[in-house]
Parts: sequence; structure tokens; C-alpha cells
Amino acid sequence: IFQLVMCLITFFFLRKIILLLDLKFNIFVILSFMMSLNIYYRFNIFLPNGMYIFLFVLMIYNFLNYNKKLKFKNFIKGCILISLLILTRPMSLIFVILVSPFFFIYLCKIKKLKLLIKLRNIIVFFTLILIGFGLQSFKYYSNTGKIGYVDQTSGHLALFTVPCLAQKFACGKANAIYKQKIIDELKIIKKEKLKITKQDYYEIAKKYFLTIDKNIIFFSVIFGYLKLMLHSPLLELFQYYNLNIFSFSDFKNKNFFIQLYNFGENIYLEKHMFVWLFSQIWIVIERIVQIFGIIYLFKTKPYLSILLILICISFAGPSIGIGNPRYRSEIEPILIIFFSSGILYLENLRKRFKFF
Repeated sequence: IFQLVMCLITFFFLRKIILLLDLKFNIFVILSFMMSLNIYYRFNIFLPNGMYIFLFVLMIYNFLNYNKKLKFKNFIKGCILISLLILTRPMSLIFVILVSPFFFIYLCKIKKLKLLIKLRNIIVFFTLILIGFGLQSFKYYSNTGKIGYVDQTSGHLALFTVPCLAQKFACGKANAIYKQKIIDELKIIKKEKLKITKQDYYEIAKKYFLTIDKNIIFFSVIFGYLKLMLHSPLLELFQYYNLNIFSFSDFKNKNFFIQLYNFGENIYLEKHMFVWLFSQIWIVIERIVQIFGIIYLFKTKPYLSILLILICISFAGPSIGIGNPRYRSEIEPILIIFFSSGILYLENLRKRFKFF
């Protein structure tokens, strides 16, 4: 129930953000809300993603509200929420590093504020960020007895990122040979040392990464991000409920049309895959509209558009080569904002050229 309430509040404030930006909120945007399966799913599993999305949307709302009304209470709420984001998921480090300089420039450029108020805001902003990083570092020290920030990256690098980069068209499935070799070597290290250290993970990841052909890495990165942005999360959801799933690549055939026929035949046999097909088509439509939305925002609100793009890069960027839509979940609210902006842009074009 608590997760459901958080999810509803998230969508409530997301709607307020769209209205605050004077964007379009119509039947298409409501449909986009309804089709935001990646958000719904994250609120229904015991991972921090749902909480992170909730805090992130509240943070955006408070900063946008501050930009409009210049009330300090909105500003300080936004800063506190950034600190909570840091504590919820340490990946916020990249987000803060990318966004902070840009935000600093924005704070300096607000013409309606006096110099002392600008200085106050800058001090409050960076102080609360440092408090967030300080508490996260203390949590790390309490768990490990070492000075640091996060201890998850090297294990993820070895067991997921490198095997995915070894897969030419990126991860839907990791390169089984590379993954098994890494697992086998980790087992040997554990047997010898009784414990696998962060450095061990890093060294093994580095060793196997250097053996991957550069062309394979290139295609893996490109297709990884394409899959990240275009794949429906429904397959993961079906898998969670033990429903049969498959992908186009599972029906490999030299003749493309035979492969397509076999794929379509299996969709017909597995009725739940029709839902996946619809969601997949909808995602492609959304991405096209979102491109128009980015163009519109860049013309009308350039600072905001750059800021939102930087946030998307900071959240989705670290999932290099993996291509799992789960790593897109944190940027889904921004994608909905871009979609709403795109709908407004297309509506303006329709009126301008009197299409219908």
C-alpha cells in the first residue's frame, strides 16, 4: 500500500510539473502516464528505484516551483531532496557532478534576486549536497571499515558490464563465454583468499575487457543504449510472473522473413505477448514525439532542456552496454515531460499548417 501511495503521489506531482511548465496535458499524455509500466513496476518490487523516482520528481517540482515563485522554502526542499537522493542511490554522484556546475550558473543568473540571496542559495545548495555525500561516506565506512563512497561498482563491472560489452549487439543476454570465464576465475580467487575484494573484481574486469575486440565494444555500446531506450520492460515483468517470453533473436534464420514469420507465430500462440507488442509499438511512437519535445523545449526553455538532458545522461550513461530498460526507470519522468512537450509542439504545428 505504501508503495502504491508513493506511485500515485509521483504521478500527481508529475502532472503538476507539466502544468507548471505550461505544457500539454491531454488524452495522449494521460495515455503516456498509463503506459509508464517501467515506473509502476519499480514501485512494486523491493528495490530503491521506486523511492528514487518519487524523490526525484518531488525535487524537480520544488526547483521549478522556486524558479517561478522564488520562495526559499521550495529551494531548500529541493536541496534536501538531492541529499536524500544521494543516500537512496549512490549513483547520484554522477548526477550531482554533471548538474551542479550548470545549476550554479543558473543561480547566479537569476536577475530578480539580490547578490546576498544568491550567495545564500549557493551556500545552502552545496552544503546540503556535501552533507548527503558525507552521510553516504559514513554509511560506507560503517559497513566496510574503510574510507570510500560505494563498493558496488567493481562487482557490477566484472559480472555484468564486461560480459555485455563482449556481446556484439549488447545485452539482451550477456556473452555466456565471457561471463563463465569471469565467474570461474572469481571462484578460484575466493578459494585461495576466502574473500573477493573490490580490487579483485576490478582487475578481472580490466583483464577481460582488454581482450574484447574494439568493433564489438563499439556496436555493443550503440545497440546497448538503443535497447535501453526502446525496449519494453514487460518482458522482465512477464519473467517475474513465470510467463513464457522470447525475443526476435531467439528465432535465428538466414531468411529474415522466415525469422519474422516464426516470431509472429509465437506471439500469436503466447497471447500475453500481444500486450508486449502493443507496449513496444507505443514506446517507439513516444520516442519520436519526445524528439519533437526536446526541440520545442530547447527553443522555448533552453536552460531547462539542457539540464534535463544532462540528468538523463547521468542516470542512463553508467548502464553502458547493458541495454536493460530497468536502467531507464529513473529517467522515465523526464521522458514523460519531453512527450508532453512534443505533443504541444505537434499541436502547434497542426494549427499553424491547418492539417485537420
